[in-house]
Amino acid sequence: MTMKRFTVFFVLAVIVALIAAPLGITACSHDNWMRNSYRVMVSAAATYNVVMESAADAHRNGDLSDENFSRLKDSAQVYYDAYQKAADVLITVAAETEKGGTPSEALMRLLNERIARVGELVRDLLSMAGRVGLELEEVK
Repeated sequence: MTMKRFTVFFVLAVIVALIAAPLGITACSHDNWMRNSYRVMVSAAATYNVVMESAADAHRNGDLSDENFSRLKDSAQVYYDAYQKAADVLITVAAETEKGGTPSEALMRLLNERIARVGELVRDLLSMAGRVGLELEEVK
């Protein structure tokens, strides 16, 4: 009865990326800003997928109760909604850049806020995963 486990190395790499990227975004060109935002989104999506696959496996194997699985899914839904909002802004910024325009400062600020929120919520999701009993395994 093995449960999929996500690794401490992977989790730490994602957390570092999510903490550092929004801070670095404000001092970058628009291209770097978008690239950093995209990287945060990709890392957050990968983390979400690993957590939810691990939770589904643990639930299916009886290692995660219905109540805890439900709690984790609630946390995941909050994250997912924020992720979609950030993706919408990132798409808008990318479209404007593709047309040769420069996104407004307000739009770039909104992107930064949305990306930061995704970072906060993916950290919350990881925290909830630990609280409901999903195990972390260290890479050797």
